Parts: sequence; C-alpha cells; structure tokens
Amino acid sequence: MAYNYGLGEEDCLDPRGPGHVRTRIEEILELLQAASIEDGRRIIDSIIESTGRPASLEDIGVRSAEDIQVVADGVNAERLGNNPRAFTPESLLEMLQELHARGADRKD
Repeated sequence: MAYNYGLGEEDCLDPRGPGHVRTRIEEILELLQAASIEDGRRIIDSIIESTGRPASLEDIGVRSAEDIQVVADGVNAERLGNNPRAFTPESLLEMLQELHARGADRKD
C-alpha cells in the first residue's frame, strides 16, 4: 500500500493516473479505520496474523539475503503489470528486504 501510494506520473501504470490510485488507497484506509498508511499496514498485518497462516517471508523459509534475491529473481515481471505502480528490479528487491526486516521485527 505504501509503495503504491508513493507513485508518480512517471511510474503510474493505471491509465486514470496517480491521483486516482491515491484516492482508492485513501478509501481503503478509511474502510480499515486507519489514520495513516502505516496504521493501515499494521491493521492488515494483524488480520493476516489472526488467520494463523504464514505472515512473514521468514515464515515461508525466506531467511537470508540470498533467499530474498532468489525470490526477486523468480518474480514473473508480467504478473506485476496489474499493479498500479511499476516495479523495477531494484524496487522489488527493496520491498522484499523491507518485508523481511518487518517480519524479523515482529518476532523480537
């Protein structure tokens, strides 16, 4: 959600433009009764954790920088075309690293 909220004209894949994407994200935050993107992320994380299903990359066996790189290298870029914000190999790797760090923080 945070990644997509930060889009601009140059990396917006939605033909309706970045303003439309941000408005939709704000609507989701309102439905979640979240005060911010970060609050929305915490709420969604809590919902996922409440299911008892894997909630972090570490939970599914992604534990090292090498594992993260394997995941990034294995992503089918065509499948990301329906995301409102374009991904680059660098942005994808950065997002995976952030997700991994957040999962480790939750376990502490």
